[in-house]
Amino acid sequence: MPYLLSDDEHREISTAFSFLVNRCSHRFGLDVDLPVPTGRPFSHTERRYGIADPGLAARGGYHVEERGRQADSSELSPAEEAILSGEPPAAGSPAAGSGPVPDGGCAGEAITALGGDLGSSQLARDVDIQSVTKAMEDPRVVRVFAAWSDCMADRGYTYDDPWDPPNDPRFTEGTPAPEEPAVATADVECKVATGLIGVWHAVDVEIQTEMIDADRAGFDAAKADKDALVRAAHAVLEAAGTAGPVTGEGR
Repeated sequence: MPYLLSDDEHREISTAFSFLVNRCSHRFGLDVDLPVPTGRPFSHTERRYGIADPGLAARGGYHVEERGRQADSSELSPAEEAILSGEPPAAGSPAAGSGPVPDGGCAGEAITALGGDLGSSQLARDVDIQSVTKAMEDPRVVRVFAAWSDCMADRGYTYDDPWDPPNDPRFTEGTPAPEEPAVATADVECKVATGLIGVWHAVDVEIQTEMIDADRAGFDAAKADKDALVRAAHAVLEAAGTAGPVTGEGR
């Protein structure tokens, strides 16, 4: 959906945000660096229709592989947290004499510089969630779910729809259960055998299109806001000498 940020756009915005926060914190004499996103991001569509990658299924079942380093707030001192969040630094801290803290701290300063909202619009997110759920009620999807369920039963697994296996209590612990990769692999194979993802996606897109057409002005505004955010992030990185190509513009 062109109204949602793409994976590459998310990465570029996150990188720009980290750069701006780090630059601000250094202005206060703090030795803190937010990590720049690394590795392939986890796409919001990657498991939109349940697991679909046979390699991931075989390695970890329904568990999501960790990708890239995340910031750990436990690594920050109280003075650093104060500067990042906007609270006045404690008396005697290295940052106490470095000038007024920006509204919202360095994080707030970075968000403001990028336009005030770093995510996709609520309108686009709502439609994105509602369409895939509504699609499950469509007769075409109901039929393909039944075919998938029969396929799984033929392999010895009893599930009504593709959301049942990842929510199986056996597979919701911190690490994959011994039998989990086999179930996930059968799940992927049955999706392929029944054409489940193609059918579900087609109905999903139909519903999204209807919902977007019903509020064209709202989605035009959401697209303009998204493009402005991507341009702002790109400008920050270009000025820093780390910019890549702007993706998704004009879609």
